[in-house]
Amino acid sequence: QGAPAQELDDKAPLIPLADGLILSPFDLQLPFTHWPATAYLTTEKRRRPVHTFDALNQVGREPAKVNFAIDRIYGVLVQASCYDANGKKTRTTQVEEFSKVDDQWMLAACSVLDEATRDADLLRITEAALGERLAPQTFEPATLARPAAQPAHFKKL
Repeated sequence: QGAPAQELDDKAPLIPLADGLILSPFDLQLPFTHWPATAYLTTEKRRRPVHTFDALNQVGREPAKVNFAIDRIYGVLVQASCYDANGKKTRTTQVEEFSKVDDQWMLAACSVLDEATRDADLLRITEAALGERLAPQTFEPATLARPAAQPAHFKKL
């Protein structure tokens, strides 16, 4: 069983999900894709044609900037690089693989590289349950301390 739910502060999304990992909630939530100070840079080829963007975080927050690439055809994020306030690259997230489950494409693997230590994590998804309907009470604060029900229809990727 997991730990009970807890409220997170501004720095919590950057804390690794578990000891020994560098993968953090920030890497999975991709909040920079919704930052108001985001500018289109160019369209270029990085394995595939991508649109590139710079997203600036609020002053005093880390990462200060994220440069990210969205696949021009499929509209999915394929790479994101974080920078500190001095313009130094701190980490890079790279989509490594997609997989098709039923008629839906989804992320199958992504890597996160710490640019300072050169440590890397690889997140590989091996099963998924798509199209599941979750009960509304799943998201109520009073139920967050209980384990969520397991989806019934996992499929291998």
